[in-house]
Parts: sequence; C-alpha cells; structure tokens
Amino acid sequence: MREDVKRNSFIHVIQRAKKNNNLAFFIGSGFSSSENPSLYKGWTGIISELLKSLDSNEETDNLKIAQIYKLKFGPIESKNNIRSFFPALDVPSQLQQSLIEYNADYIITTNWDKLLENAVNQSLTGYDVIASDTELVESTNKNKLIKMHGDFEHDNFVFTEQDYLDYSINFPLIENFIKSILSTHVCVLFGYSFNDIDFKQIVNWLHNNSEKQLPIYMICTETKSKDECKYLETFGINTVQISDDNNNSKNDFISFFKLLENKNYEDYLDEPEKYIYEKLSKLDIYPNILQSQIKETLTNCGFVYDSNNFTYLCFHDLFLTLDQNDELRELFQSFYNKIEEYEKSKNEIYLKIKKILMKADIYGITRDSKFRNNEAKAFVEKQIESYSCRFDFDFTKKKSPDVTYIEKMNTVFSLYSVERYEEAFQIIKSELLISKLNKDYTKLLVCMINYNVILQQLKMSLTSKETSKKYENMKEIDIDNEFSKMSSENQEEVRSIYEFTNFRNLYKRFYNVQNNLERIRERKFIVLNKSFSNSEECGTRAIHKNLVDFVVNNGICIEDYTEYKSINEKYFEISLINTRDNKWIPNKTELYTAIKYIKPKDMKDVVNFFTDKPVLSFSLSDENYDWLVNTVLENCIQNYCNRVGMWSKLEAYVENTILLLSILHHNKVQTDNILNKFNMLVKNTHNTIQVFDEISLFLGIQLNVFGNKNIDGEKALAIIETLLTKFISNDISGYEDFAISQNRLSNLLGCASLSHIEFKNKDILSKFLTLISHRDKTEKLDMAQGFILQLYCISNSECKELIKEFVKGNLNAKESEDIDYLANYYSFKIYLHLIEIEKLEDSFISEVEMLVEKLPKGVISSRYNLLNFRLKQIAEKETKYHAISDKLDKFIKDGINYFNQFMGNKE
Repeated sequence: MREDVKRNSFIHVIQRAKKNNNLAFFIGSGFSSSENPSLYKGWTGIISELLKSLDSNEETDNLKIAQIYKLKFGPIESKNNIRSFFPALDVPSQLQQSLIEYNADYIITTNWDKLLENAVNQSLTGYDVIASDTELVESTNKNKLIKMHGDFEHDNFVFTEQDYLDYSINFPLIENFIKSILSTHVCVLFGYSFNDIDFKQIVNWLHNNSEKQLPIYMICTETKSKDECKYLETFGINTVQISDDNNNSKNDFISFFKLLENKNYEDYLDEPEKYIYEKLSKLDIYPNILQSQIKETLTNCGFVYDSNNFTYLCFHDLFLTLDQNDELRELFQSFYNKIEEYEKSKNEIYLKIKKILMKADIYGITRDSKFRNNEAKAFVEKQIESYSCRFDFDFTKKKSPDVTYIEKMNTVFSLYSVERYEEAFQIIKSELLISKLNKDYTKLLVCMINYNVILQQLKMSLTSKETSKKYENMKEIDIDNEFSKMSSENQEEVRSIYEFTNFRNLYKRFYNVQNNLERIRERKFIVLNKSFSNSEECGTRAIHKNLVDFVVNNGICIEDYTEYKSINEKYFEISLINTRDNKWIPNKTELYTAIKYIKPKDMKDVVNFFTDKPVLSFSLSDENYDWLVNTVLENCIQNYCNRVGMWSKLEAYVENTILLLSILHHNKVQTDNILNKFNMLVKNTHNTIQVFDEISLFLGIQLNVFGNKNIDGEKALAIIETLLTKFISNDISGYEDFAISQNRLSNLLGCASLSHIEFKNKDILSKFLTLISHRDKTEKLDMAQGFILQLYCISNSECKELIKEFVKGNLNAKESEDIDYLANYYSFKIYLHLIEIEKLEDSFISEVEMLVEKLPKGVISSRYNLLNFRLKQIAEKETKYHAISDKLDKFIKDGINYFNQFMGNKE
C-alpha cells in the first residue's frame, strides 16, 4: 500500500464516521475480482464472454449486449450461462473477512456472488443480508448487507438494460433506502471502475438527489488520470489510490482495512511515541486522570507498585491478557527502549506523554520482564504534588473571574463544599448548556452529575423551606439516557467518565478495595525495599490517592455520596492496618480522607485505637504537620464560622481535624497555636456540644496519654473567658449554654488549675452570676454544681467571694418536693462543705434520710449515684455520715438488682 495513504486525513474521516454510526461501504465487482480474477471476472469479463455467443460482436454498449443476449437465449438459459461464469461455491478469504469485521453500518454491493454473505455467516459480526424489498422490510438488525442488484438465489439479479430501466419498479424500497444512505452517510467505494455502469448509476443518484452531501471516497488499486479524478470531484467523489500495482490489489485492500482499524503498528515502530500520544492525548483535558483510563486507552498494560507506593505503568511482554496484541506489545517495547534517548533529547511528544501520565499519579514506566528484576524508568523521585487548594479546605472564591471550564468547576466544587448550593447551581446550569451547545461530552457528563447532586441538596434544604419548595419539581437528568443518545465515537471518548458518573466504576472499586482489605487483615502486604509488585494490595495507597485526586481536582461533587465515602473508609482502614514498624504516617490524601469522609463517631474509634492500649503510633512529616494545623484547621474553622445554617457538614471537618490533632504530640509553640485556633473557633461562631467535647478530648489525651506539659493554662482559661463574654452579651447558642451548665469545659478549667493560673476577671464573673441568678432553680443548681464550683477552685480571692455569695444566696431546697432536684441539691451541699465554702447544718442527715425514704425503688439515676458518691466522700472524714451513706448505698444496689431481675439480666 502506498505510504502517502497512511498519513492521509481521510482515514480519520472514515474512522470518525464509523464511531458516529454513519459509514457505508459500496462494493463493486472489482472487489471480488481482486480475490481471484480467474474465478470472478467482473462485469467487463462477463460481457466479453457473452459477445462470443452473439452475431453482433462489435457492439460496445454493455447493457445493450446483455439485453440482446437475454433476448436470444431466454431468461432461464441466460441465467444458467451467466451463473456458470462463477464458482459453484463462494469461499470467502481474509479479504472479505477484513471488510465484514470492520463493521460499517451498511455494506451495499452490486455483486451477485455470495462471498460477502458467506463471510458474514462465518463472522461474529451481525448483518442482515438483504436482496429484496421484502427482506428489507423484515430486517431488524441495525447493520445490513444490501445486495442492491439482487442475486441468482432470489432470481432477481439486475443484468440487462431493461433491468436497469425497471429498477425503481422492482426495487422501490431498496432504491430509496440507498438514496437515504448516500445522503446521510460517509460512503467508501471499493472495486468500481470509471466506466462501470453500476458506478455511473450511483453517481447519477447523487447528482439528482443530493444538493449537499457527506464525503464519498473511491478506493482505487489502479491509476486514475487527472481528468477522471477531476470529473469525479464534480460529483463530490474523492479518488484515493492505495496501490501502484493492480495485481496486488487484494493485499492492498486488506492492508487498507488494517489501517482503518489502527492496526498498522509497524508504521509507528520507528516513532512509537507518536502512537502512544495519539491514544493518550484525548485524556489531556482532565486536570487529573484515573489510572484505569490510561489502562483502558492503551490496552496491553497494567500497573506495578514500588516500596514507596508509587505507581509505574507496566507494558506487558510476558503476561497473557484478554486484549493481547503482539504487534502492539512490540511497539510498546520500542517506546520503552527509547526512553533514555527521549529524556536526553527532550523529545517534545515524549514530554507530553510524561505530563499526561503524571496527571494519573504515574511515576514511571516498566515492563513485565523488567519489574521482575526490580528495573523501571522513573519520571520523578518524590511524590507528585497534585493537591489543589481544595485539599487545603480553602473554598474561598477568588476575585478573578471564572473563565475556563476548569475554573468554573473548581468554583462549583468549592461552593458545594461550603453548602452554598444555589450559587453553585446557577453556575453549573450555565456551564451545562455551554457544554451541550459545544458538544463537549466529557465536560457535559461532569456537569450533569454535578447538576443532579446539587439539585438533590437544594430539594433537601435544611436551612430554608422556601429553597426546597422552589426546586422540588425540578427533574434530575437521566445520565444513562443522555449517554445512549451520543454517537459511538462520543461514547467511546467519554466512557470512563460516564462509568464514573453512573457509579459502575465506584461499585467495581468498592469490590476491589473490600477484597484487598480482607486479604490485608489476614496479613500485611508490604513491598520490600527496592522491589516492585503488581498486586493491588501493595498499591492501595497509590490507587486511593489517584481516586481522590481525580474527584477533587476535576470538581466532581460526589463526596457526600455513601458509595464514594464507603470506598474511602475502606482505603483509610487499609492505611491504618498496613503500616511499617507500627507507625502510621499518613499522606495528605489519607488526612483529607480522615477529615472529610469519616464520620466523627468513627474517628473517635480511631482515636481510641491510638490511646487505649495503643499498638500504633501516629506521626507526620514536618510539612504535613504544618499543613494540618496552620492550613487545614484554620480553613475548617473559618468555613465553619461562615456556614449558612446551624446544621452543617462543615462541623464534622472541624471535629475530625481536632480528633486527629489529639493523637499527635505537640511542643509548646504548636500547642499554643492550636489553643489560639480553638479560641478563634469559640469566639467567632455558635458551636455545638460536639465541638466542645472534641476540644475537651484533645486536652484530656494530651495530658493523660502523652503527658503534654506544654498546655498553657492562660490560653485554656482565655477560651473560658471568651465563652463567658458571649454569654453576658447574649450572643450564645443553646448548645453553648448547655456546655456551660453541664460543665463540658472541665478540661479547660483543669488545664488552668494544673498551670496554677487564677481566674481574675471579676467584671465578667459578676455579670455572669447576675444572669444565672434569674434562672430556674434546677438550671442554677446544675450550673453551680459543675462549672461555677470548678471555676471557684481556680479563682482569685475576689472572684471566690462573688461565687460564695451566689451559692449561698441563690440556691436552697425550701418548699421543694422534686426528688431529683433534692438529690442534686444535697450532693451540692456536701461538696460546698468539702471545699469549705459552707458548713452542713445539723439537720442535714435527717433531711437526707427523709429523701432516701421517698426514693422510688428500682429506679437508676445519675443524681442518686452522685449523692451516694458525695456521702462516701464525707463519711471518710466524718464518721457520723456512715449510717446514711450505707443506707443509700444499699438502696442503690437493691435498685440495680431489682432492675436486672425485671429485665432478665444476669448479675
């Protein structure tokens, strides 16, 4: 085949037409003749034989000759004679198989032989074979092989002049069907000559019926004159000479079909980088690429992982695979052998390939035979930094306008992350329409999934009933239906992102990571130093990073989906299990996962894993530590403070960050920095109980597990004063009020006590106690029993006097018959006695005895337990309280036994 054909742009036109389902092949007699000229003579050869039986052998009009022959010998003898010019059995070869297997939508032939239909019968490719209008009507297959001039079997073969004149009468449906194909399909003609009557018929149809037409190519294996080509161009027909040797037309046709299939790998052996870049270039539109997209695009490759969990693209040269192609593997081997040369010469195409691979978190390239010997060619020696600002939890909208699609998706992702759904929705709606108008289907699919996700959030709005009502009737996009409307070419281009948006990719990933987790639980799969493995268990960290990079950096808003979170939870668990030297050193992806995808209650289990008889230690690189504290914590707090409503997922990010920090040991500067950020959190927003619980847990673990003596009591007390300031300014939430009344701040006060820091702010305390004095007696008692008395213990003398005055003048049990209140009140009175604020009166024992008599039997209460605890405390110092202490203790034990018997519990 001629070399210039291989580089001709018409090849891509035909390939694109196939992908778009609008490609038709027209097959003439020359195609069959190229198989075997002696068996398949073609139109001219048959006419020459017929002339020998006629008196007028000087006639030149082929149709007239055919007509005369039929008139002389009659229809039956004419058919038998013509049939005798063909072999009894049409045996297709590689030529016909190559044509059928290319799988054009339509194959239309003017030939009477059965070479093509027999090839169809031997192929897995399905075509309906049609030789009559009736068969066209009954056809159900999308792909059709149309014998437009009939055949011997149907006894409707078009041969004579009259047959051509009556064609519209005998084949009305087929004629119109072919005309529609000529108008709507890219047509490629094989085996026609310039003087072929069938070819002239097709040209005439085009001339009479098409004002505007798609490209038509006439594939020639013999030289056409410039005049012939010029004439054909007037009908929109482009001649393509694929051969300089008509005697080798069969092989040239076969080579041509290989060229259409992109199977001419030998043409790329000297420049294999061109083939690889042609395949990968369509992925370059993504900021990050899934590794599976690389594998599916190139085929005959996989991945291996080194001891650092870095991913290498591995070209197969040993392993058997379902997509095995030896020619392609030879091309990949040629590319691999040239890598040093590419690097040295800074080959432009190679550098583009490397850039695309690095977008997929791929660090280098190897081959089966090489990685077994621990050989690979690396691009970089350290982790690829593909962490955008969204990994920093920085969702602030930049002042510069969004211009590009990527910038807009980044903004949509950021707005979605901070729950500004309506703003995100307006942008995604606009970008959806633009992508649809531009027929940019990759962007369109991402826009559609983001559109659906954000619309769901708007419909379920917890912050505004008006918002949910506004969007309740809007329909989500049926992505499967929209994908089915795309052409085959477009479907192929976007299949990877489509399978991601319809969750097939995620379901497959969940299955894989679940299996990996189960195997890793059995034993740790750790790659030895300086070695490679193609086992996924050894590359889970790299695979996980690639997945999260793809979602976050491409702005795909699926982070709240259970399916996606579940996958990340599994990867996170693997990260905790599959460690070295019992030390967990997470990368940024795993830290991001812990903060964003793990529920706080599950993160507390992780904290317990590191603090309750720990077998693992947790540490970070200096870079990641600084990132976690000074970037992530600060941004999470800022986002939470700026949230739209009270109920927000942004709180979980703050909680999880604090929980992670709680199991790290911090020096003095680091601890001060964290406490300052906690104070900023308390000062700038209304917080929930959970936030105070995590702050308290942080301090408790730092003190009791790590023995952190760097906690500055003044900074801890500053948080208390910030909250009290909000309280007296009436800028406090119910949860923050509850945190004070239930003393969920005890560890802050405890840190101040350990540092011997005194509370001195008399003005704040006075205003706070005044406000508390107007509250319900139960609330006052709860507040005093916990927070106020603990504050008393670290106060200076002036503040202590204020608290004494408050507890003596505002709390009493007069005329109260509430048993729970009385139990709590007596516990409080004992505590006042123990810390020497107020002595117990002589009547106290009898009052408690009367209360015990009134206590309901079998009832378990924390208030009764507290009173029992206080009585035991005072009984250790003063024997007169032994009797009442024992009595209450027995009452509580009897109650527990009664409860267990009632519930059927064993002791």
